[in-house]
Amino acid sequence: MEGWRQDRRDRLLSVFVAQRDDGLGWRLTATLGTSGVSQDTLVARRNMSAANVVVSQAWRNATIAGTARFGAAGLPQQLEAQAGWMPIRPFTLAGTVRRTVYTGSRTGVRAFGAAGITLPLGLSARAEVAWQDDAQSPLVRTDPLQRVLDVAGWIGLDNRLITLEVGRGRRDPFAPLGFAAGISTVDSLHPTPRTEFVAVHASLSIAPGFRLSGWYFDPVIGGGDFEPPKHALVSLTFYSKFWRVFRSGIFALRGEVAMESWSGWGLGGIGIDSAGTHQRAMTGSSFVNTNLEMQLAGVTIFWAVQNINVMRSSYVEGLGYPRAVQQYGARWFFTN
Repeated sequence: MEGWRQDRRDRLLSVFVAQRDDGLGWRLTATLGTSGVSQDTLVARRNMSAANVVVSQAWRNATIAGTARFGAAGLPQQLEAQAGWMPIRPFTLAGTVRRTVYTGSRTGVRAFGAAGITLPLGLSARAEVAWQDDAQSPLVRTDPLQRVLDVAGWIGLDNRLITLEVGRGRRDPFAPLGFAAGISTVDSLHPTPRTEFVAVHASLSIAPGFRLSGWYFDPVIGGGDFEPPKHALVSLTFYSKFWRVFRSGIFALRGEVAMESWSGWGLGGIGIDSAGTHQRAMTGSSFVNTNLEMQLAGVTIFWAVQNINVMRSSYVEGLGYPRAVQQYGARWFFTN
């Protein structure tokens, strides 16, 4: 990987006014944000800014919201509408529609819809549909619009001990725009064919303070670059506020051990070197990460270790992956 350095500054200012403090009623939110990149080793200096206004109304069984986003320096202009409704107790409906105007006389549209039903014994079912005729990158003028339709269905179980959701979906084919600059071993990505996948999300309470959770994803038909089969993550988490010692609840301790694993996969991007163009592959790998956090009021002290099992494989063929990398520090959140 080529050396990559940059100075980046982000600023965000958000103000709101609301009718009530319990989330119901009307609410008006205005946000102004700026972002600047300088001294980058790969791209030229760039400054962008955007503003958005959100107007929403919430009732006990329905919500509506309208958003207007205004961008400068190449960022798009967007109008978005969102709605959710529970017509009768077991049914839930939700949808989103967004229209985007890009530079280069391009106009994109996206829509999403979901319907769910709550069944007896903690069971549930939901269906999702996503349609778009839109661009992938707002700043690339040559990026064409692509029309795709994705659908998925899920069955879930939720009770005091376990949360489980199993689903199957289908994605339309699409052509990825490109790959990250600076990673010399991969030049571009293959077009992704029509893909059908199976996915599972689960969380199990095994003892007070201990929770076992994870997810599983497998593209049983099709699949694209960096989308290996039998891709899974399992995590064991301990969390406690130690109420008997700190009755005010200002102290909390959280520890996590997670393992991510996948099988070998033949699609790992397209590489170009002195020998010409060739196909990259992904080898089967397993990485173990740990994270320890201690919270005292608004201060959180953390210590995280990536690839603690010193796995010599990597995500991208031809690139290494750091072994037993440690990150530690403190985060401070405060309110006036």
